[in-house]
Amino acid sequence: MTNVLLPRTFVNFTAEEDAFAAMVNAGVDVFMVSKKTTVERIFKHAKKYSEDRYHYIPTERLNDAVTKVLAVKLAMGLVEKVQLDG
Repeated sequence: MTNVLLPRTFVNFTAEEDAFAAMVNAGVDVFMVSKKTTVERIFKHAKKYSEDRYHYIPTERLNDAVTKVLAVKLAMGLVEKVQLDG
């Protein structure tokens, strides 16, 4: 069981995947992870729930999270701005 603190609620999820979808849809943009297997699970959940109709995470929401993170990294000088073809 995974416990997730959402605004004004405390929700118990029986599946890690359900908690992941709820957190992303609630606005979580960054997940702090410490193990490679955890990173791989996050990518697996993101892929699964961008295609799943029941716990759907809209592609726009994932793009929004990535855009926010990259904007902060760019502002901090952690990444270089590159021109993409296309």
